[in-house]
Amino acid sequence: MNATSISISLRKLFSKVFYEMAESCHARICHDDLKCGVCLDLFMEPVTLVCGHSFCLDCVEHYWVNRGGATRYTCPTCRQVFSRMPQLSPNVVLSRMVAQMKLQVMKMEKRKSKAKTGDGVPADKEEEMPGKCEVCKEESVKFCVPCEIQCCITHVKPHQKRGHKLVEPDTDVEALRCTQHGQLIQLYCKDDGTLMCPQCMPGSHQHHEVLSVEAAHIELKKQLTEKMESIQESRQNVAAQLQQLRLEQSHEQKRNELHEIVDEVVDIMKARVKAKENAALASLRERKHYMEREMQAILEAQALMQQEMNESNSLGALQLHSDIQHRLAALEKVANTPRTPVRLDVSEEVEQLDAYLQLNKDVISGAWPPHVTREELEREPEMALMLLKNLRCLYGNFLTLDSTSAHPELVLSRDLRTVTRSGSLHQYPDFPQRFDHYAQVVGVESFSLERLFWEVDVSRAEDCSVGVAYASLSRKGDGSECKLGANSMSWCIRKCDDVFTALHDGQETLLDVPGIHQLSFYLNCDAGELMVYMGISLVHTFKATFNQPLLPALQLCRGQSLSFCPLN
Repeated sequence: MNATSISISLRKLFSKVFYEMAESCHARICHDDLKCGVCLDLFMEPVTLVCGHSFCLDCVEHYWVNRGGATRYTCPTCRQVFSRMPQLSPNVVLSRMVAQMKLQVMKMEKRKSKAKTGDGVPADKEEEMPGKCEVCKEESVKFCVPCEIQCCITHVKPHQKRGHKLVEPDTDVEALRCTQHGQLIQLYCKDDGTLMCPQCMPGSHQHHEVLSVEAAHIELKKQLTEKMESIQESRQNVAAQLQQLRLEQSHEQKRNELHEIVDEVVDIMKARVKAKENAALASLRERKHYMEREMQAILEAQALMQQEMNESNSLGALQLHSDIQHRLAALEKVANTPRTPVRLDVSEEVEQLDAYLQLNKDVISGAWPPHVTREELEREPEMALMLLKNLRCLYGNFLTLDSTSAHPELVLSRDLRTVTRSGSLHQYPDFPQRFDHYAQVVGVESFSLERLFWEVDVSRAEDCSVGVAYASLSRKGDGSECKLGANSMSWCIRKCDDVFTALHDGQETLLDVPGIHQLSFYLNCDAGELMVYMGISLVHTFKATFNQPLLPALQLCRGQSLSFCPLN
C-alpha cells in the first residue's frame, strides 16, 4: 500500500467517524462544511478561491490539470471562470477545524481500542506512548482536558487559541470531572460551595448563585488578597509588638547583667574590707595577749614589793630588792614604748568602689574615655575585668560572616561564625564582592554610628589578620588596596607566630604583649576609636574619622581557623 492509499484510507476513516464525534462533542458545524467538493472527504491542506469556495490543494490543482482548455481555471462548485490561475490562499480556519476533528477521531479510536482489551490497556502499546504528543509523538507539554489528548509545544497552540482547559501532562484528569455525570467541572455554586458540571444545574442548584470556575477563582483570589492585606497588617502589628517585647527583654537582661557586675564589684570590696577587718582583729588579739603578759608581770612585781616590805630579815629583803629593781626597769621600758591604736581604715576601698561605680556609669552613658586612667586599670585588674564585662554586656554583638565575600580557599561553618582555610580552591560563584586573591572574608553586618564589642579566637591561626574595613574595600586583584591593613580603608591586628602588630595604611606598630588566644575589639564610631584588648589589657587604640560603613574583616594566611567568640 502506497502513501496515497494510506492517506485516502485515513481521510475516509475520519469522514466515517465524524458524525459520532460531532454528536459526542455537541458540534454545531455541518459535516459538509469540512468536506472537499472534489474528493468529498475531509479537507487536506484546504485553500480558498476568490469566489469563497474551499477545496483540497491537491484536488483543485488536479481538477484544473485534467480540464485543460481556455476555461480550465473554473470553480468546481459555482463554475466561475478565472482568466488565469487564481491565487490559492490557505484557509487557516478550516485547517484548524479539520486538525481538531482528526485529534478527536484518534482519541475515540484509542478509547475503542482500550475497551476491546477489557483491562484498560491498549492493544498496541506503541500508540499510547505516555508523555508523548498523540499527533506527532514529540514530548508532551500539556494535556487538553476537553479533547482528552496529549499535546506537544506545537500542537497545543490550537487548543490555547480556543480557550480549552490545559493541564500538566501527568495531571489526574479524572479529578477534574464530575463524579456524577463524568463531564468536565466548569461551574462553582457559591450557595453550597461545591464544584459541578453543566448537567448538575437543573437539580438542586437551579436557583443558586452559580459562577464559572474561572470567575469563582478570580473572586476567590480577590477575597484572599483582601484577607492577605489584613493578615499582613496584623502580622506587622504582632511583629512590632514582638520586637518591642524582645527589646524590653534584652534591656531587662542587660540590666540584670549590670546589676550582677555591680554586685560582683561590691562583693570584691566586701572581701577586701573583710580581709582588713580580719587583719585588724588579729592585731588586736596579739596586742591583747601582750597586754595580758604585761599585767601578769606587774602583778608579780607588786607581789615581790609587798613581800620585801613585809620581810624582817635585812639580808633577805636586800636580795628581793635586786630582783624587784630588774622587774621595775623592764616594766618602765614597756610603759615608755609608744602604742599605735588599731583602727579599721576602709577609706581606700571606698574610693575604689566609687571608682568602679563611676566607671560603670561612664560605660553605660557612653562617656569615653572613662574617668579612670590606663595606669589605674593596669593596677586594678578587677576594674579592667569589670570594664570588659560592661562592654560585652552593653555592646556585644552576634556577628556573622558573608559567604559571598569569602575567598575560594576559605570554608565557612554552618553558623557563619568560623572560617577555615582548606588549601584547595572551591567552585564558588564569582560575585563582585568576593575576594579573588587574598584569603579574606568580611562580615554581613555593617555599622557606622554604633558602639560595638566583639571577640575573635585566634588560637588556631598561625598567621592571620583581624580587624575592620570599609564596605567599599576593593575585592579583586593582588594590590594593596585589597589587603587588610595595607591601605587607608582597613585597620587590623596581625598575628604572626605569636608576634602581634597593629596595621593601618601599610604602617606597622609592634605590640609588646605575650602570646594570647583571644582579641577583643571595642568600636566607638562616634568617638572615632577602635580599641583592642588582649585579655584585660588595652594594647592598642586606632583613631580615625570613620566616614563610611564598616565591616568586621578576617584574613587567614596560615593555620586552621578563626572564629567569632560567643559573648557569654
